[in-house]
Amino acid sequence: MKKPVFTGGAPIPGISTEEGTGVKDQNLWMRNATLKVEGDATIDDTLTSRDLKVTGPTIHTDLDLSVGGDVKGGRTVLGETVLEGDFNIKCNQGQVPQFTNLSDPLSARDAITFDYYRDRSTQAYNCATHRNGALVKGNKFIDLRMHNIEDSESYTPMYQNRFYWKDNDQKKLYLKSPGIYQVAFQIFRSGGYHSGNEDPTIFLRLYTSAYEYTNLCTGDTRGFNPEHTTNTSLYSIFSIPSIGNEHPFIQVFTKIHVNIAYSMINVIWFPFGSSYKEAD
Repeated sequence: MKKPVFTGGAPIPGISTEEGTGVKDQNLWMRNATLKVEGDATIDDTLTSRDLKVTGPTIHTDLDLSVGGDVKGGRTVLGETVLEGDFNIKCNQGQVPQFTNLSDPLSARDAITFDYYRDRSTQAYNCATHRNGALVKGNKFIDLRMHNIEDSESYTPMYQNRFYWKDNDQKKLYLKSPGIYQVAFQIFRSGGYHSGNEDPTIFLRLYTSAYEYTNLCTGDTRGFNPEHTTNTSLYSIFSIPSIGNEHPFIQVFTKIHVNIAYSMINVIWFPFGSSYKEAD
């Protein structure tokens, strides 16, 4: 059966009963047939189709386009776009998605973009280490963590964007970004050196180079006798306004030997311009 072809014989400036041909107040029903329109087609109300295939180069609409199901395409170009809900991106193997000119949300409650969390969220790291009375000799630096099964860690997912450990060196914590840092180190000794004057014996230091440092906090780990246990905490909050090519780092130095049963380090990075309300 030959498929009929309907070709518009006159321009169609709009739906009208006065010019052109058409169907009014009844259905146009076609089966096993093709409706071909050459030229413009104007629909004032609703076009409903189970499958709509467009082979032309573009589809242009000045009105809102609402899609209730999936949208698939080889290449999609979007102008100003607002996304609500989940946004899942899948790429073929070896391909990387690219995003440019992404704007941050207007408020923290609207944060759905990675840039917001990366640039503005507080980052923290905490590690408690069981050391079994390990000996640290005098005039040495203490491992801030052991980086083994003795460590019990908790941290925010992107803390290494702000501070990090380098290679296998557990004695230095490098600071990567300008901001406000809060650093605490606690040491519980099971024994060690005990005599001497009232001078500090343990130091929390900020190094700006291999030989230039500032003592952020000092303490004393000595007890009344070699077997006496003590618990010493070092704490500091400070700002890093800028960072050059050489990253500053944190270290803990002891002047006397000490047997460490347990230690803990906690580091929090705050971005500049943050404000937090404190409630009792």
